[in-house]
Amino acid sequence: MMFRKRSLRLAAMAAALAIAVLGGSNRAEAALRLEITDTFSGASQTYYASSSNFISSGIAPFTIGGYNLTFQSSLTNFPGTSVGTVTTSISITSTGVTGGAAAQFIVDVAVVNAYAPLDPGSAPGVLVTGATETAVRGLSLLGFTSPVSNPLSVSSDVSASTGVNNPSGTIRNISSVNGTPIASLTRNIAGNSEALQTGFASNPGGSYTVDQTTFIEGISSNTPAVGSLTSTTQIGAVPEPTTVALAISGLPILGLYWARRRKQLA
Repeated sequence: MMFRKRSLRLAAMAAALAIAVLGGSNRAEAALRLEITDTFSGASQTYYASSSNFISSGIAPFTIGGYNLTFQSSLTNFPGTSVGTVTTSISITSTGVTGGAAAQFIVDVAVVNAYAPLDPGSAPGVLVTGATETAVRGLSLLGFTSPVSNPLSVSSDVSASTGVNNPSGTIRNISSVNGTPIASLTRNIAGNSEALQTGFASNPGGSYTVDQTTFIEGISSNTPAVGSLTSTTQIGAVPEPTTVALAISGLPILGLYWARRRKQLA
């Protein structure tokens, strides 16, 4: 029984140590704004979700050239997580129309302050037009106060799932935190190359904003259904040097404790 109690205390110490190093997150009530633009034709659409999850199922897809595009985006920022995450998946399917110009899409997802006239009926997402679209496009970015550090660590990544197809084109993501852009590498949609890039964003005021922009370029209209493309942004706290030093210095103590316990039990 004594060993069990000491083991539980040790587990609690380790958990506290992890929280001290990684930091925590507080969930913020947020809305998502998704804007897509075809850079060739200039056609664009704006979507809004009065929650931290956006799903465009049930909404007519963005159709341009020979492709239909649908979306799913989510924000993760709640107590117990060590990072805030914005993930957007873009599904591209063929309409059967071929012979047109190659498509180039820009998909921008921003975490914004809620727009009261659309809450709560817009969850998990609506297409907005007219005066409502103008209002949604003018929404300010939401400020997050957790995780807390200055600077913040930021990572930007993309991935693709294309099945048996071999589509042309590239994908790239830019994660902007407090206006500081961290760009992933550009990767071929059909390839498996690494795209993850990391960096830091200044956070002197203790509040940060998040905006994620995905560039999809060079998709040929003669290519079959492309598949699913995903962009990911992660924001984490950077531990202070003294915190890291304390965490490292505590590891030998934990190791000696376990060695002692094992010797006593042997």
